[in-house]
Amino acid sequence: MKKFYLFLVGALMMSSCFSFKTTLYDLGLKNVEVPKNSKQQFSESMLKTTSEDGVTMYSFEDDMIAIAWYATSTQFHFILRNKTNHSIKIPWDEVAYINPSGQSMRCIHSGVKLIDRNNAQAPTVIAKNSTLSDLLMPAEHIYYISGKYGGWRERSLFGEYKSQEEAKQSGLIGTKVSVLLPIMIENVTNEYLFQFELKDIIVK
Repeated sequence: MKKFYLFLVGALMMSSCFSFKTTLYDLGLKNVEVPKNSKQQFSESMLKTTSEDGVTMYSFEDDMIAIAWYATSTQFHFILRNKTNHSIKIPWDEVAYINPSGQSMRCIHSGVKLIDRNNAQAPTVIAKNSTLSDLLMPAEHIYYISGKYGGWRERSLFGEYKSQEEAKQSGLIGTKVSVLLPIMIENVTNEYLFQFELKDIIVK
């Protein structure tokens, strides 16, 4: 995929196999709450839909950032471009994932050991006119299983299902989740809230 920053990937989230079934999540970006001091307040024209290799993708860009998301079953991956002439920071301890129940969860990102999921995280600096490729996941979704085949595990964002009927009965289709991504520019925190809707769960 060329120029990742032009696309916001919001669909086709694949989970691990469960009883030889694969669960896919059709997750679409519905709205972005931009900082109050932004010169460009959010409008639908700032979201554009495209498709690549059968995956629906969404773009978001304003006067400060351009961002692309790719969601797996447990994580949100993103590529963020700093469009300003100043360095910007992501204060990771202020980043949050809001689940379908409205619960706000602390997130960790790439490079943080799972065992350190509850420790403080240093901000990430993005130089002017440069990009960052990273990921985030809810810290509360990380757990440890002891035993011979144990180890660290990550819970799925929307669960795993044995059948299409079970998925439909989950009551999750149509629910919304959000990612709060604060961006610090010249010591001013600008909060971006990306709101996604689970449009469908497909079990194959």
